[in-house]
Amino acid sequence: MASSSGGQDGEVGMQIAPLLDVLFVLLLFFMVNAGLQQKEAELPITLPGPTEPVYGIDLKTPVRLSVLSDGRVLWEDAPIAPSTDRQLAALTAKLAELIRDHDDQPIIIAPEAETRHQRVIDVLAAAHQANVKNLAFGTLQR
Repeated sequence: MASSSGGQDGEVGMQIAPLLDVLFVLLLFFMVNAGLQQKEAELPITLPGPTEPVYGIDLKTPVRLSVLSDGRVLWEDAPIAPSTDRQLAALTAKLAELIRDHDDQPIIIAPEAETRHQRVIDVLAAAHQANVKNLAFGTLQR
């Protein structure tokens, strides 16, 4: 039966305006975030793949330059520079001769733990003057 009060009897209809407000806020949120996305770029590098082992090729044995804590420099345990020689001319000449024959010869600089950093820098400078390209650091085994 119809009521004559003119109001509704407790039936609440679904309000569409608040739902549309929430929908527009979500749409705005996703549009702003989509504009802030950074596109990934492809790096033009080639990664090494699996290779077959090469037999019969003589792999170069690294030359070890030991830098002792008193400043002496040893070429494979043979003295090549005293601690007073800052220029390391004999070392530079021997490295240059080696690199002239084998330009990819690996060189390992192995300072003792107590070696002064300046002495290691002197050995690095000698290697740079001899155009050493394959250089690494190691530890001195005694």
